[in-house]
Amino acid sequence: MHLVRLARSALALIVASALAILGMAVLPTPALAAGTTYYVSSTGSDSNSGTSSSTPWQSLAKVNGATFGPGDQVLFKAGDAWTGKLAPQGSGVAGSPITISSYGTGHKPAIDGGGAKPGTLVITTGSYITVTGLDIANRAATRDLRSGIVVDDALTTPLTGIALTNLSIHDVIGVSYPNAAWVEPGDGGIVVTGRSDSSTSMVNNLLVQDITINTVDDAGVRINTRNNSARATGVRINRVTVNNAGGNGLLLANTDHGVIEHSKVFNSGGRCGANAGLWGAMNDSPTYQYNEVAGQTTTGGDGYAFDLDFAQTNVTYQYNYAHDNSVGFLQMFYQTTGVFRYNIWQDNDGSAFTFYNSVNGIQIYNNTIYNGPGQHTAMIKVLGSTPANTSFKNNLFVNWGDGGYQTTGLVFDHNAYFGNHPAPEPAETGKIVADPLLVAPGVATNIDDTSGYKLRPSAPVIGAGIIIPGAPSVDYFGNPVSPTAAPNIGADNGTGLSAAQQVLTALAVDDSIQGTTDRTWAYPAGWDHCKPCVESSQFSQFEGSNSWSSTVNATATFRFTGTQVSLYGVVDPSHGIAGVSIDGGSEQLVDFYAPSRQGDRRLFTSAVLSSGAHTLTVRATGTKNASSTGTLISVDRADVVRTPLRIDDTVTGTGTNQIQYSGGWSSCGPCSPPYGVPPQFNNSNHWNGTTGATATLRFTGTQAAFRVVKDNNEGQVGISVDGGPEVAVDLYSQTRIGDLSVYTTPTLASGAHTMVVRVLGVKRAAATDDIGVVDGFDIYS
Repeated sequence: MHLVRLARSALALIVASALAILGMAVLPTPALAAGTTYYVSSTGSDSNSGTSSSTPWQSLAKVNGATFGPGDQVLFKAGDAWTGKLAPQGSGVAGSPITISSYGTGHKPAIDGGGAKPGTLVITTGSYITVTGLDIANRAATRDLRSGIVVDDALTTPLTGIALTNLSIHDVIGVSYPNAAWVEPGDGGIVVTGRSDSSTSMVNNLLVQDITINTVDDAGVRINTRNNSARATGVRINRVTVNNAGGNGLLLANTDHGVIEHSKVFNSGGRCGANAGLWGAMNDSPTYQYNEVAGQTTTGGDGYAFDLDFAQTNVTYQYNYAHDNSVGFLQMFYQTTGVFRYNIWQDNDGSAFTFYNSVNGIQIYNNTIYNGPGQHTAMIKVLGSTPANTSFKNNLFVNWGDGGYQTTGLVFDHNAYFGNHPAPEPAETGKIVADPLLVAPGVATNIDDTSGYKLRPSAPVIGAGIIIPGAPSVDYFGNPVSPTAAPNIGADNGTGLSAAQQVLTALAVDDSIQGTTDRTWAYPAGWDHCKPCVESSQFSQFEGSNSWSSTVNATATFRFTGTQVSLYGVVDPSHGIAGVSIDGGSEQLVDFYAPSRQGDRRLFTSAVLSSGAHTLTVRATGTKNASSTGTLISVDRADVVRTPLRIDDTVTGTGTNQIQYSGGWSSCGPCSPPYGVPPQFNNSNHWNGTTGATATLRFTGTQAAFRVVKDNNEGQVGISVDGGPEVAVDLYSQTRIGDLSVYTTPTLASGAHTMVVRVLGVKRAAATDDIGVVDGFDIYS
């Protein structure tokens, strides 16, 4: 692993031996008239003047043979296409650049390099050049180091003022690096670099904006000077979407205050052995913000959504969202001084945070981490040397999986942990284990759909954090963050969003659980299975297994009792389309194709169903989309949303699904104002202020949730399951709120269990008393 890491980071140590040969001859010609517009059409003529749309030039060679000046425009006709290399000569000036764009209406003018090296559009000596509104490809029969656009400073002085905007870049047949070898100048959709023998050869004031990049190798965008003493300034990547890059999504190296923001990387890394969705190296004070990474993977090492890599200082990662990545959220390697704050992470495999060698001075605070049911994702890994001066503060971990925390060398302070509590879980000042009352965690589909990670009113994490010097002025959602008042824990610093509470009720059922009863899969003829699968660790199948078929009309049927179901599968470049139906109803077509292989991907979620028994049927249709090489479909698991059995606080006794009170509890039912406002379940509740008083629920099932009424006179209760360790939950709320779930057990073996609620006699300073309250329990079969 570390050899791979060192190989990929060798850009810090390797100096290329010579300038890349661009393979083009440019004949010296007189400079053209300043401020002239030139037109180019595939039906024009190079003998034309080119100065009107009725007399356009025809070829790329004609354009390459001219030298342009400030204010000149070279406009290609919309809807036309060319094959070959575009290498414009000349420079503009500040405020009067050379502009390469389009005229007319229709599809962007298309230029396909046809295998051109180093790229389809190449800039080597010109400054103040704007390229906008083009369609760029570089198709070839064999792979080689080639790119869509290359800006490679051939001078010993910086190029400046290059703007690449409103472009479509796709089908660049370059080379990814399966063995992690680092090659200069690299290849991809856009590559920006400079000379190895000059510390002043770089591209300053570079804008890469409003660009879509699809199916390229290696990187979507790679910005890096060859000489590690050259730090480019004014570099910004903004609103760029990368899909199916063979390796890295967006790479920023050797910049001073460079920025990547409002950008997205999807389904990348599947042809490279060392990569990340979004990362940087050898930058000073870079900022990575408002970005989304999903579906990042690898054929070997790395493969994380985000990467704090080699020799960066004063790094800021903030306001980013990562989900459904195969390896993890954030890795750190040879890194000093940086912050990772106000980011959201949902259902990534591998690990949330991984520390490799020589990590020093990283602050990780106010992030929200959600790990769904059945996941084995580690929350924190420490590999290699022990990190130093690195802390986790004000982070919210919702962990319904079984992955734990490696804490060697790390400082923890005022974090919240909810869900399962695998040992060892950090012990720290200000730790909270109560339900954080997120509105709807685990259901976000993209960065614009993360409101489920906002808090509800009376959330115990509101105002429960510690002040962080140098924290930003706003949180993930744009709420203000005060420099003097205690912040919330997690990425939301708001006062709470009034919304119906969503309590986690999903149960994950692996594809290997076969049978004809509730929560089992049935596979007639035509299906194959593996557990453990040979490649399960690499591609993250749930429980290391999957079931697959390419037999037309072969079906897999999942029986379940609940109110909703989600289907998870393995996606792959050779996978096809399934028909998915509920209870024998109409089919919905679901595509199992992806540019790279990944397991445990949510592909379908049913509508909300009536509570009861249902079936989910998955049928191989034998069809595929145009990009796929096959029609196979692969089932990985199902998640069932169950309907709980509600046990009111008034259901007393020592039998199954009954509550036994000990220690002198008081009750009301029906409760009169103010105790009946807002309403409790069945307008009843029990309360007790005696330290040590208990309420014991005996139940049969796989999971249970404890529900309460919160108020300003309440303290902490301790909750234990089956005689296990006690978890403290604070019931205080500034305002009264009822019928609220505050604790949910881990998923338990089906059978008889006990949950004990004990009054601790402990309260926070703002509480007027230390009362414990019971409003009821939810039991899940």
